[in-house]
Amino acid sequence: MSMCSIKLVEDILSRTPLKGIAEPEEVSSLVTFLSLPAASYITGQVICVDGGLTVNGFQPSMRVT
Repeated sequence: MSMCSIKLVEDILSRTPLKGIAEPEEVSSLVTFLSLPAASYITGQVICVDGGLTVNGFQPSMRVT
């Protein structure tokens, strides 16, 4: 990973309330729930699994050149 990529990841993680990258199990839990009959009334939604990054609107703070 280039130094620019590392700095970008560090910047994004510093602004993510849960301060981490999701584990596959965390994402698959949502996918599993959405496939159940209990979720049948959920339609046309965007559900962010991003540790809270977009809660205040995601605005990149770095310029990548």
